[in-house]
Amino acid sequence: MPKYLRLVNVIFVILIILAGCDIVDSIIVKDRLSHEQIDKFVTENNIKALSMESKEDSTVIAYGDNNEYGIMILRQDDSTDGIGYAKGSLDANKELDEIEYIQLGDDYEAYIGIFILDESLKDKDVDIYVEFKDKEPYEPYAIQTSIEKKDALIISYKKQQELREIERIDVIDRKGKVVYSKPIQ
Repeated sequence: MPKYLRLVNVIFVILIILAGCDIVDSIIVKDRLSHEQIDKFVTENNIKALSMESKEDSTVIAYGDNNEYGIMILRQDDSTDGIGYAKGSLDANKELDEIEYIQLGDDYEAYIGIFILDESLKDKDVDIYVEFKDKEPYEPYAIQTSIEKKDALIISYKKQQELREIERIDVIDRKGKVVYSKPIQ
């Protein structure tokens, strides 16, 4: 076979692969909520979003005000052509610690919403360290992530059967010193 025919065949195969990727991409994007849909939902429901994380087919919002702190998972709801959501919250009218958290999960992932309620911690660039009680093989024992001058943080991890129990949450400054530790009972 002449060289130019091989080149034409290779180019043809590459074009087919690229066209296939475009089709898959458009299917995935179809189920994703648009920024306009999310903004409209947040506005209509008077949600004070503290942190937001978008995934392939969902958006997770950590929210809070004087009455309630929580997280919610938003998804495209095909049955109503709107937004479906699941939410978990803490009552802010009771006494809260400097750091509070709540977990929420769906069929695929679990999320930890961490709320920085101490004003002195909000103004710092720190790491949040979450250690789990269960030490399962092939699962992380802990998750550490940075947060810069924010009120809330969303951490996601792969969910197996149930939400994992948290042993403690530490706030670590840039020098590696633990400035706050919250053991979980």
